[in-house]
Amino acid sequence: MRTAGPHDHSAEDLAEVFDFLVQYARDEARKDVRPLVEYLHRFPGAEEAVSREYIALREQARGDSAAPTAGLRARPVEPAAGTGSALVKTAPPA
Repeated sequence: MRTAGPHDHSAEDLAEVFDFLVQYARDEARKDVRPLVEYLHRFPGAEEAVSREYIALREQARGDSAAPTAGLRARPVEPAAGTGSALVKTAPPA
């Protein structure tokens, strides 16, 4: 099983990911990058793809290709009642 990389997205997610990347670039230019949860609320339905891109961008900004999150991927989990969506970082299967 191949682990999805930060730029592997379904056709349905491509438009949302593009919009996220545009918004992130604007926020970064203003030095106002938002927490991941805010972007997830802005782009419902593309949480996994947005999470992968966000993590990759934050690691790139830190120049941290060997960061603890490198090789991890976000997976949706069942949110608690009334709390919206949730994501958990998991390591790829060994």
